[in-house]
Amino acid sequence: GVTAGTELSHNRTRSTAFESISPDTLIANTPKKFTLAGLYTELDGQPLPWLGFTGGLRADIHSQLQDNLSPRAALFLSKPEHYGAKLLYAEGFRNPSGFEAFFEDGSDFKADPASLEAETIRSFEAVAWAKSSGLSTRVSAFYWDARDIIEAREAPDDPGIQQHQNTTRYVSR
Repeated sequence: GVTAGTELSHNRTRSTAFESISPDTLIANTPKKFTLAGLYTELDGQPLPWLGFTGGLRADIHSQLQDNLSPRAALFLSKPEHYGAKLLYAEGFRNPSGFEAFFEDGSDFKADPASLEAETIRSFEAVAWAKSSGLSTRVSAFYWDARDIIEAREAPDDPGIQQHQNTTRYVSR
């Protein structure tokens, strides 16, 4: 079988900050508009009674940040009602949020969208199961490899950013 689809969204966000001494004083206003488009397809089959597979690919297109491809695959081996195994692989990502990528208030936060990339993860999983005389057993093992994790850090000295008693932060990987 083949499955395919698409999705499209247009987003409007706004991050703000107010002065702590005078809560009515707006010190930062970061509106952002962006579009996300996703295209995906999946192919699955069972060429033999004991063998099945699934493979897929998703493409995500972001108007402001990084575009990504996310492949997925699975292999199924089984003798139904007796035993089986499956091997799974997947890749995923998370682009920085609007706040992480674009918010800047001139004192405590500095935007640096050019240096940010999506967080990524690769996942591998193996599962085996068996049934016999009313007893069911399942064993599973997995491995995740996450990279480019986004975090807030102290900004390097920058004369364009006012240094207050709070440390200036910027988001990096």
